[in-house]
Amino acid sequence: MYTTGEVARICGITVRTVQFYDTKGLVTPSGSTEGGRRLYSSQDLSRMKIVCFLREAGIPVRTVAAILREDNSREVITLLLQEQKWQLEQEISGHQNKVQLLDCLILCLTEGSVHANGMMEEEIIHKVEEEVRNMEEKKDKKALWNIRRNLLLVGIPLNILELAAILYGVNSGSWWPLALVLVTMIPLGVVASRYYLQSVNYRCPQCNAVFKANPKEAFWASHTPNTRKLTCPQCGTKGFCVETTRAPQS
Repeated sequence: MYTTGEVARICGITVRTVQFYDTKGLVTPSGSTEGGRRLYSSQDLSRMKIVCFLREAGIPVRTVAAILREDNSREVITLLLQEQKWQLEQEISGHQNKVQLLDCLILCLTEGSVHANGMMEEEIIHKVEEEVRNMEEKKDKKALWNIRRNLLLVGIPLNILELAAILYGVNSGSWWPLALVLVTMIPLGVVASRYYLQSVNYRCPQCNAVFKANPKEAFWASHTPNTRKLTCPQCGTKGFCVETTRAPQS
């Protein structure tokens, strides 16, 4: 058995972080001493290491907590890590292409348009066009984050208006402002949700299929910042599917 301090030292985190994960239900100690000190088993320690690794990979606490409650948590976590690895590989590949392109252009400018690192001018032009396409793909990925930001910019003021209308109704007894806000929020929420779902894809942890979410199911599905509980159209499994920028499979 391990104390809170020992778990923190082994995992390279603070005692406060260990206690925080306990309050969030991520890693709960299996026992305690007679004096009331928390004690973690070897299994608890292994779970803590997994949680710490996921957090270092940039996966939010809310997502980790929701996934660990699922029966197929191992598959979903593996898929999340694969998705992060794929995104990093895409970035690395893009940087490597840029370096190669710059080398080719430098040689082309210094040696003329005949040869540049074994490439003819037409090949260099083709390489430039390929790099432009890669840049467009990155713009699409950035656009996805912009969509999330724009949804927040719309949603936060509406939530503030809703709260203000509730407070106004409580104090004045007049509820027409709240009714007006709700009439405005409901259609905007439906439009915003459909717009977002049309911009993202999801990947099944069971069969790795990439698909577009069914709007009706996705609208009511429980979700985290990185996953949504959906039914895979390929294998029929329902569970947390990972949001991805990959294109749907035909």
